[in-house]
Amino acid sequence: MAYEPLGPYVLGSGKKAGQAVELIIFHDYPWLKSLYNKQKRKKVPEERKNRLHLHLDWLMNKADKAKPLMLCPHCGQKKIELISALGSDKYGFSMGTKFSCCLEAQCKQNLLSWAGGGASLIIPAKIFSVSHFKKRADQKKFIKILRHLYGLEGKLSKEAAFAFFKNI
Repeated sequence: MAYEPLGPYVLGSGKKAGQAVELIIFHDYPWLKSLYNKQKRKKVPEERKNRLHLHLDWLMNKADKAKPLMLCPHCGQKKIELISALGSDKYGFSMGTKFSCCLEAQCKQNLLSWAGGGASLIIPAKIFSVSHFKKRADQKKFIKILRHLYGLEGKLSKEAAFAFFKNI
């Protein structure tokens, strides 16, 4: 039987004790991904996984399926799938919701032309894409954009974050 959580998972110990993993995914994805990878490396059979392991499996699966609600600024017909980040790891990246598009070839071409020949990173509008950025400031900018695209602006409670993932 598939794991279906009834509510957010709050960590009971460690560096992030008292925090819900549904919020941590938006505040410190690299840390949560590291915790998830540690759990995966244990190679525990499904029936022997603890609640944290099951919950992280569920959350990461849901996060991978999350899709933006906003329409492509180029065609206005399909949902945004890609985000452009112009810059470098050394100096940081410039990005925003305006610099995004759907998967249509013409929309991607328009997005690339806005970069003006600069080194532009075109990445999926997914939570895991935050790993493309080394600087914490760039990671925060990217997550803020994603939250806007997902309709999760403003102060986010653990219950609202859980409901977002549950409804995917």
